[in-house]
Amino acid sequence: MRPFAFQRQQFIDEFKLELTVHGVLLIADTYRLVSPLTYRMVGRQGAREISMARDTREQLLDTAETLFAERGFYGVSIAAIADELGLTKQALLHHFGTKEKLYGEVLKRISDRFDALEDNRDQAPEEVFAAYLRNLNTWSHAQPQQTALLMRELLDNRQRAGSAGTWYLKPFLDRLADKVLALEKWQDATRPQGLAMAYQLLGAINYFSVSGPTLTGIFGSSFYGDLESAHENQLALLIEAAIGSGPPG
Repeated sequence: MRPFAFQRQQFIDEFKLELTVHGVLLIADTYRLVSPLTYRMVGRQGAREISMARDTREQLLDTAETLFAERGFYGVSIAAIADELGLTKQALLHHFGTKEKLYGEVLKRISDRFDALEDNRDQAPEEVFAAYLRNLNTWSHAQPQQTALLMRELLDNRQRAGSAGTWYLKPFLDRLADKVLALEKWQDATRPQGLAMAYQLLGAINYFSVSGPTLTGIFGSSFYGDLESAHENQLALLIEAAIGSGPPG
């Protein structure tokens, strides 16, 4: 192989690995890289290979997300995820290093999507907070698997709590607390008070969302449809009351 051809392939392989491990978005579409210089170095085929690496990474995360949501962190092994994907355990570890890192990437991907739910940042804090929770409620119903995983991370974590090096949902919870403390009636509240209020509303949203299949099975789909509408109305009242009440005491 000619020296330049070898360097070109090495460059492609390194980009594919970087993309797979860290999720760096290097491609504007299927065949064009963000950097024209990079595109000239790797060419059309190289861009295609990097694009395939991006798709492979998303497939890995999708499968891991499904299994973690169904079984929890300790109920899933790297071998089980690899088997579901048709890979060897060593191949999966090559991409993510450890199960903890893979789990973290899954949670980070969910957490990053929460930022897109805030679509009216120029309005008053009360409107921003209420709209964000309404959007979160809609998202939770549309993404029951991700909601279930979120609930597992918050509630089903006693064993991992003693050894976890990184809490991947902390930025999300911090942002929720910030939104509460920006409200006019909550500006004198402590941070624990603000987070407690946000956490109660988060529980009202997520608990109902993950209970959907069970409630439908118990009461039937028609009754559940009415229950869902009632829950949305009750949630709106809870949000309004929380915004207007301020912290207790």
